[in-house]
Amino acid sequence: MAKEPSYEKVANVCNELLKLGMEKPRIKEVYARTKGSRNIAHAHWKRWLGEQDLLGTVNKVDIPKPLADTMSFSLTQAKEEGFSTAEERIDELTQEVESYETGVAELGDQIESLNQSRQQEKDSAEQKILGLERDVSAASAVNQQKQETIEKLEFELNATRKSLGQCELNLEKTILFCSRLEKELAEIKTRELGQNEKLSSLQKKNISLERLVSIKDTEILNLTSQLKTADYKIEQLSADNAELSSRVSTSFLEKRFTELEEKLQQRVEGQRDC
Repeated sequence: MAKEPSYEKVANVCNELLKLGMEKPRIKEVYARTKGSRNIAHAHWKRWLGEQDLLGTVNKVDIPKPLADTMSFSLTQAKEEGFSTAEERIDELTQEVESYETGVAELGDQIESLNQSRQQEKDSAEQKILGLERDVSAASAVNQQKQETIEKLEFELNATRKSLGQCELNLEKTILFCSRLEKELAEIKTRELGQNEKLSSLQKKNISLERLVSIKDTEILNLTSQLKTADYKIEQLSADNAELSSRVSTSFLEKRFTELEEKLQQRVEGQRDC
């Protein structure tokens, strides 16, 4: 605890400062020479200033010597009483300062305890912060991996969308191509149906022609038989011609025979054309 300066010490310091030429001693210089409790030194300094003001007032007034002696005695007695009161006040202030310093010491212990507790909490918080930083770092790494995976998936998704768009275009082209094929197939079926109808008609005509050919073949056979018969008759006519040659000239017979052959030949060809 700081040592309290007495009033006499403070008063002596103030008088010394007056001798050094200082018009009014300042509390800063007084405290620098007395040390101790600043509050007590300030109280003694204020008391000294008050006494100096009172003495200055008395010295300025022209007072008779007996009255001045009486006033001086009264001032001395008041001074002694003031000293007693001041000492009592100083004792009270000293006790208050001691109580204050005790409280300050206790408060210092509490502050030290609080500082230790705060340091422990700070260390614990720093450990938690380090753990959180590690967790944040790990989470950032995981987040980075997820972000890279998302970017990769987005790239693949865009590529898939492009492929899907190309497939849709190809599908549209295929649908148009199939539509054209269906139209062409319908046209082919229509033509095939018409061709089938024509074929059926041709088959019917073929049957009719086959029948007609059969009939014509029969007629040709009949004509062939008739031709053979005609040849036989020609032979007979030739034989008869030999007999009649004496009666009919040869040129007339040849001409007649040629006409018969031409007529017969025309008839056979006419039957074949039919």
